[in-house]
Amino acid sequence: MASFAYQAVDNLGKKSQGMVDAPDQVTASKQLRQRGLTVVKLKEGGKVSKGNAEIKIPGMGGGVKARDLCLFSRQFATMIGSGLTILRSLMILEEQVQSKNLKKIISAIATDIEGGRSLSESMAKHPKAFDRLFVSMVRAGEVGGVLEMTLQRVASSLEAREALKRKVKSAMTYPTVVLIFACLAAVGMILWLVPVFTKMYEDLDSELPSITQFLVDLSALGKSKPYVLPIPFVVPFFSFRFWTGTETGRRQWDRIKLRLPMKIGPIVQKVALARFSRTLSSLIASGVPMMQAVQVTGDTSGNSVIEDAMEDIIKSIEEGRTFSEPLRRHPIFPSMVIQMAAIGEETGQMDSMLEKVAEFYEDEVDAAIKALTSIVEPIMMIFVGGIVGFIIIALYMPMFALFDKIK
Repeated sequence: MASFAYQAVDNLGKKSQGMVDAPDQVTASKQLRQRGLTVVKLKEGGKVSKGNAEIKIPGMGGGVKARDLCLFSRQFATMIGSGLTILRSLMILEEQVQSKNLKKIISAIATDIEGGRSLSESMAKHPKAFDRLFVSMVRAGEVGGVLEMTLQRVASSLEAREALKRKVKSAMTYPTVVLIFACLAAVGMILWLVPVFTKMYEDLDSELPSITQFLVDLSALGKSKPYVLPIPFVVPFFSFRFWTGTETGRRQWDRIKLRLPMKIGPIVQKVALARFSRTLSSLIASGVPMMQAVQVTGDTSGNSVIEDAMEDIIKSIEEGRTFSEPLRRHPIFPSMVIQMAAIGEETGQMDSMLEKVAEFYEDEVDAAIKALTSIVEPIMMIFVGGIVGFIIIALYMPMFALFDKIK
C-alpha cells in the first residue's frame, strides 16, 4: 500500500489537497473520483506544492470579464436550444469569442467533455472564470434537463450583478478623482510654491509660526528626498489592504461599512441585499437544492454578515425550522425581506419573491447613489478648498505677524 499526495477540486470548484492510501495510482485516482473530486495532480509519496494548487492554462493570465461571460452564456443557450450538442456548441463558441482567456478555457472544457466529464465538472476546474454560482446553476440545469433555460438565467444574473456594480463604481468615480486632484495639488504647492515663500521668510529674521515651519520643513524634505512624500498615502493604503486581507479584518470591515455615515452604510446594505436576493433567486429557479443554494449564496455574497446569516439559515433548515425565521436575528435584513421570504415559503414561490426583492433594492441603490452624489459634491469641494486654504493661510501667517509689528 502506497501513499499518494494529491491536489483536486470538488464539483463546486473548491480546491483541496491531502494524502490518499492506495495500491497504485489508478486506484488512488478512482478513490478520489468516488469522493466527488476531480484530480489535478497526483504524486506518490512526498508533498504536492501548495503553490501549484491553482489550475492554470498555459498562456492564460487570469479571469474573464463578466461581459464576455454574459455573451458566452447567451450564445451557448441559443445553440443548445437549437439542438446542437454541448461539444459542438463549445467548438463554435471557441471560434467566435474575442477574449483570449475565455477562448483557452472553452478549449480546455471541450477537451474535458470529450474525455467524458460533465459540463459543470469541467467548468469547476476554472474557478477564476466560473464561480460557484455559475457552476451550481449549470449543474442543476444538467440534472433537470433544462440547460438552455439555466444558461439564460446565468446570463441575466450576471448582467444584473454587473449593472449594480457599475452604479456603485460610477458613484465612487467623482470623489476619487477629486481626492486625487486634491492630493496632487497639495504636493505641487508644497514642492514649488512653498520654496518661493521660504526665500522671503529668510529675510524676515523672525521665528515662523508652527504650521508655517511645518510646511517649510516638509517642502525641504520633499525637495531633498522626494520618495518620502508618497509615504503618508501609500502606507495607509497598503495597511488597509493588509488588514482587510485577513479574515478578522475582513469581517470587521464588512460590519464597519454598514455603519458608515453620509448614507454610505445604507447603500452598502442595499447592495448586499440586492446581491443576496438575486443570487438565491437564480439558484432556486434553476433547481438547485435549498441547502446548497443557501450555502453558495453565502460563499458568493462578498459580505461576512450575509455569510453568517446563511450559516444560521442552514442550521435552521437542518433542524426542521423555516428559512425566514433566522433572518429576524440578523439586523441587516429589513422587515420587508423577512416578510417576502416568509410569503415565498408559504406559497412555494420563493424564487419569484426574492427576484422582486432584488429588483426593489437595485432601484433603491440607484436612487440612493443619486442622493449621495448630490451630498458628496459640495463636501468634496469644501475638502479641496480646505486643503488649499490651509496651505495659503500657513504661508501668509508670517506676513500677517510682520504687519502687526509694523502697526
